[in-house]
Amino acid sequence: MASPYDRYGDPDDYFANTRMSFGDHLDELRRHLLRAIGWLAIGMVIAFCFGGSLLALITGPIKKELGIYRKARVEQRRIGRHEHQDSFRDTPHSQIRAA
Repeated sequence: MASPYDRYGDPDDYFANTRMSFGDHLDELRRHLLRAIGWLAIGMVIAFCFGGSLLALITGPIKKELGIYRKARVEQRRIGRHEHQDSFRDTPHSQIRAA
């Protein structure tokens, strides 16, 4: 007859068939770690192979819009500089000294 403290003989114990020793836990951990490292290595190889084209796909529209913005900004500064020079030439010297 089983002892009342014997948890393995308890018919109401739902986890009776799932008991593992410490060594079994370590084997299970080792198996999961090796799988994780393997999938990480596969992911890194894929990233190294396709990373450049994926990055170009993502940054392409941004670079295009930044190029348009920079051209507009340069044109705006060029026009602003000419307007400033024109207004400087048209200003009488007496107003320049007073400012």
